[in-house]
Amino acid sequence: MADPESQSLNDQQNDGPEVPLTPAPFNTLTISQLRDLQMNDKDVGPILLWKEVQNSRPDWAQISPGSPALKNYWSQWDALTLCEGVLYRRLESDSGKSTLLQLIVPKKLQEEILKQAHNHRLSGHLMTKKTLIPGFDTSITGVAIGAM
Repeated sequence: MADPESQSLNDQQNDGPEVPLTPAPFNTLTISQLRDLQMNDKDVGPILLWKEVQNSRPDWAQISPGSPALKNYWSQWDALTLCEGVLYRRLESDSGKSTLLQLIVPKKLQEEILKQAHNHRLSGHLMTKKTLIPGFDTSITGVAIGAM
């Protein structure tokens, strides 16, 4: 597979079996920095270590005292993979011909990613005027409710 950094995302999706996806605001972080942030995360860190050390799902007894997030990662064990020491979730296309690797974002970076994705004028939100359907009542909750 060609170096992912030397190709565009579209090229990566068509040419390679696996494509790591890193949220744009954090493309400036090195692999080492991402790994350190994951290792220091109370939910991601243990999963990353188990993947590295034993690569077999830990017993439920080891997980059950943990947080809901840790239990969620445990339930996704087979879809989680390491790429250059960083934890990703493997996502397969419907056809099964391509796989994307979605970065498991440590808690410390989640708020910033959400801000970057939702608070920018080009984030894609069309605001109320463009998303409401004519004839729908929004007076109760502020969201479109079907007229009866």
